[in-house]
Amino acid sequence: MLNAALLPPKNVLKELEKNINEILERFRIVEGICPVCLEIKRGKGAKSGDTLQVYAADGRPLKAFSIGQKAQLGLALLLGLNYSLNKYIGHNIIALDDVTTVFDMAQLPRTAALIRQIAYAPREVSARRQVFIVSHHEDLTNRLLDFLIPPEGRELRILNFVDWSQSDGPKIEQRKAVPGLEVSKDSRKKLAHVLDTICKRNY
Repeated sequence: MLNAALLPPKNVLKELEKNINEILERFRIVEGICPVCLEIKRGKGAKSGDTLQVYAADGRPLKAFSIGQKAQLGLALLLGLNYSLNKYIGHNIIALDDVTTVFDMAQLPRTAALIRQIAYAPREVSARRQVFIVSHHEDLTNRLLDFLIPPEGRELRILNFVDWSQSDGPKIEQRKAVPGLEVSKDSRKKLAHVLDTICKRNY
């Protein structure tokens, strides 16, 4: 059961359900989970709020999902909600806060492919999102970065928080990820320049 302060309107709920299932199908999901079903349960009494409940295709409630399945559902719910409520949102930004700690290593390429499509794919502007990924898991972050290297014409920046002080706030190192092909081209040019310089000195 997912508690929600602001539940989506009824006319958005079906679209949200459709979006969630389309995203979940990108993962390696065990039989019986998809398609998930969303239901709004009305609270009883003034103090009981409405809740959004999630059920698997075979009728299992959210509490029966594994940790990995809940993580995949959470990501699908976040993305699905963002797209379903697109006309109500005044920005094209998605923030994924510390999601790498719950990523399954076997699902990492599929997750990265999904994020790449959202951030880089040449789709209509309204469908693209600026994606912020906050991570505290260094090993998983490095592995995820390998899959997120941007194609030509796109950009990926890494903001590394190295220190923080009460007076000055955070100290941030900013790096720009460069596609491997571009790196290799630059390396070959530098090597050719070095060899050419050495040859001219020797002759």
